[in-house]
Amino acid sequence: MSEPHAAGTKGAWGYLTRYQPAIVGGVAMLVLTNLLFVGIPVTTGMTVSALQEGRHGDVPALALWMVVFAAGTAITRILSRVWIFNAARAAEYDLRGDLFRHLLRLDLPWYRAHPTGDVMSRLTNDVQTVRAMWGAGILNVINTLVAFVTVLAMMVRVDPWLTLWACLPYPTIAVLGQMFGKRVYKTSREVQAQLGALSNEIQEDLTSIQAIKSYGLEGIRKERFRASSQKLLEKNMALTRVRGQLGPAFGALGALSSIVVLWVGGRSVMRGDIELGQLVEMSGYLARLVWPTLALGWMLSLLQRGRASWNRLETLFAERPTITDGDGGRLEARDLRGGIEVRDLKVALGGRPILDGVSFAVPAGTTTAIVGRTGSGKSTLVEAICRLIDIPPGTVFLDGRDVTSLSLRDLRQAIGYAPQEAFLFSTTIADNVAFGYGAGSSIPRARAEELERVTGSLAPQLGIPAFTEG
Repeated sequence: MSEPHAAGTKGAWGYLTRYQPAIVGGVAMLVLTNLLFVGIPVTTGMTVSALQEGRHGDVPALALWMVVFAAGTAITRILSRVWIFNAARAAEYDLRGDLFRHLLRLDLPWYRAHPTGDVMSRLTNDVQTVRAMWGAGILNVINTLVAFVTVLAMMVRVDPWLTLWACLPYPTIAVLGQMFGKRVYKTSREVQAQLGALSNEIQEDLTSIQAIKSYGLEGIRKERFRASSQKLLEKNMALTRVRGQLGPAFGALGALSSIVVLWVGGRSVMRGDIELGQLVEMSGYLARLVWPTLALGWMLSLLQRGRASWNRLETLFAERPTITDGDGGRLEARDLRGGIEVRDLKVALGGRPILDGVSFAVPAGTTTAIVGRTGSGKSTLVEAICRLIDIPPGTVFLDGRDVTSLSLRDLRQAIGYAPQEAFLFSTTIADNVAFGYGAGSSIPRARAEELERVTGSLAPQLGIPAFTEG
């Protein structure tokens, strides 16, 4: 398995490399969709010409061809979406896995410095936005490019001069894209940041709901939540206003192109330069460009939002753990005796000294109780022994070995650490008890079964249901 943080260096599009066959297949289906679709305007124009010339016998065959082209277009369009969207979903799964493994490597001080709600927002909302960029973004970019190339080629075949007139409004698209793109990116970043702040606020309120109710702070917290929600609404509305301007702007360009073709093409038909069937065919091609033109605004917004979300994820991947494995070799469980020694340990958090010159020894097989007032550093001392916080070398020893020279996995598996904050995973008691031992261990399973027997015997006395499912 690759290093999780290294996965962040792939770049947003690097996650799709594993799914190139599906992407290539989807792109091929998009190309085929557009090739089949242009057959409909061709047969429509031929049908009009046949009716004008009195060749009514040709109409049924032409109508059948239109049905074939329409059915083929529907099938290939569905396949293109299935393959591309499935690839995007699979890449999203990989990204979530890399992010989760990377977060497991980060140490306790990092989590204390970063709000939980913001981290959760990045793992959910930002990942979903990136997935939308991969799926709908790729599909619409390729579809728009292929549609314009195939349709313009067919239009040039009919009448190059009329095609030139039809394309006159389109250079404005580049100007609009440059103008709106930066605004969409900036506003999207602000929306995602505010969403993270709101998620963190909700997480804090739910975690501390008992204290909020005890002190009667419901009104204050409700007002704070309302203000944060209003701020998110305002930022979302700002993004909506920017995106709302893109669609009509690009749609107006497409409509202007149709007006130009009807005006110039109609005069050409009157002069006899082109046939009516050819004008109908040109109108069909322009109708094919309506959605790609309208989608340009939505697609630009989607790509910019995905880029903004990916940049937020990149900052997460860029974080590195400050506490790393030592190079002093393995700590074998069978050789562990359990002697602990602390020598002149000094720990400061946030510039404030918590532990200053602490020294003591706990011989193997003995028990020591550490007492003190709240905030005296008892929990910090235990965290230092487990290396949940960074400590200087030569200050904490386990069986005479400096804990900073040991691997974090070996050290923490050798210590049974019970933090003050109780937490139960949403699974059975047996799985919760066995969690710290890893999967497949018979010893924790036996202890879990013993606990189940104890809780089962106590359940009737406590008036609670027996834990029949573990």
